[in-house]
Amino acid sequence: FFFQAEDGIRDYKVTGVQTCALPIYSTEPDLVIGYRVLSLSVDSDLGPIHGDYWDLGLVVGGRVAKWDTGWELYLLGGAGSANDGHFKDEEGVYGMGAVHFAKHIADGSELNFGLSYDGHRLFWPDVPLPYLSYQRKLNDQLTAVVGLPFGGLYWRPMERLTVDAQYTLPADLKGRVSYYFTKNLSLFAEYGRSEDAFSIEKLQNRRLFYSARRVFSGIRWVTRLADISLGGGYSFDQEFSTGFDLRDTHTVTKVDDTPFVMLR
Repeated sequence: FFFQAEDGIRDYKVTGVQTCALPIYSTEPDLVIGYRVLSLSVDSDLGPIHGDYWDLGLVVGGRVAKWDTGWELYLLGGAGSANDGHFKDEEGVYGMGAVHFAKHIADGSELNFGLSYDGHRLFWPDVPLPYLSYQRKLNDQLTAVVGLPFGGLYWRPMERLTVDAQYTLPADLKGRVSYYFTKNLSLFAEYGRSEDAFSIEKLQNRRLFYSARRVFSGIRWVTRLADISLGGGYSFDQEFSTGFDLRDTHTVTKVDDTPFVMLR
């Protein structure tokens, strides 16, 4: 996922670039590499939010066992740094890991569960947490994933129309409707709610959180070598807050709602 937006709002300018490639539902291939790259620049007269923020993470995993019962075992591990431009800040360094079990069921569905640790998680980052998901293709038009903390669905009600949505509790939600003029060219409308956090060098066990909701639409062109979207939309409910995690945060400032243009 790639997103870039520039919001000109009074004395604020927020620019973000994010890329993600994280294996969630599929147990293929045997070896996976997941990465997270987020760059956020804030230009403001308000000192507590002014600056450049980074979140860089890398995780590597692989299948270590496969049994005749259909169960598979994966192990994943990695590390990252989420900081306010001070990469030497030890508070910003975090570890990631997971023990993952999966099973393909005869009817084409798939069961996944395991235990994950993410030292930069928005909720209880210092505690390994269990997860569970069940994926099933209900028919040729609909595939659903039900689980905690993530899930989603993919629906193709018409040959040229698709609807897909996904959630990751407690903060992230995405949904998109696409209409295909051709196999490669489509018109889309999208909604997204996201929250990101960065360690602040001078404050121990405190992070700066940035949350926003966005609605936007545009044209998307996809080939074997490129996936390009161009459009515009509206960003709202933007807020900066501080705290250890989302269980207890304190608002620093709210940011005005604003239109934006996007290239992805």
